[in-house]
Amino acid sequence: MVDLAHGIRGIRAGSVVLAQSVVHGPAGSVHLAVVDPGVGTDRRGVAIVSGRGDLLVGPDNGLLPRAADALDGAAAVFELTDPRYRLEPVSSTFHGRDVFAPAAAYLALGVLAPELGGEIDPGELVGAPELVTRVSDGALSSDVARVDWYGNLQLAATEADLVRAGLIDDVVVEGPAGSFAAVVGRTFTDAGPDGLVVYVDSGGHVAVACNGASARERLHDPERLTVKKKS
Repeated sequence: MVDLAHGIRGIRAGSVVLAQSVVHGPAGSVHLAVVDPGVGTDRRGVAIVSGRGDLLVGPDNGLLPRAADALDGAAAVFELTDPRYRLEPVSSTFHGRDVFAPAAAYLALGVLAPELGGEIDPGELVGAPELVTRVSDGALSSDVARVDWYGNLQLAATEADLVRAGLIDDVVVEGPAGSFAAVVGRTFTDAGPDGLVVYVDSGGHVAVACNGASARERLHDPERLTVKKKS
């Protein structure tokens, strides 16, 4: 059993972390994911059978489809409705404990996904939160996909987007807090102390970090950033 992450900030970030991670597990794994601001409402709990053979368990709120796509798509989906595979009574605020974790445990023990509840058309799943990137010559503008514990900002943009934009060496990072000088590098120390570096992170995405500090705090927790050639 691998405990992947805690303290994920929002469904969008959770969907990105999950999609980047599940591909590194063995085919046929059971993946439990819970970022669930709608807990206790009429949002569904689901188990997704992926094309690769993995099982994804969690809320139907956009958290799981990006990971399912990374695992060759959603081959089948089942709603978690059978009371035999949950803890009773079910809390209105802790479905991670009472609904999702028991379902994932039963699947890991060999219970088949159709036993958990009725089948749902995969096309009815709530879609993953949209992530937008725009690339032009000398600039890219991209949503912030997630923020890690250190305040590094992972963008939706990928290494290919950085190359297409032709961004190298000295650049400017623009966001709600203003414009900041930065450097395109490979490591955090390619920027001077307390300086900003734009780099390709371990997930293959463009990211912005502050050497020895938090880029999230420096840039005032932006939802979108633009990286441009320094004029």
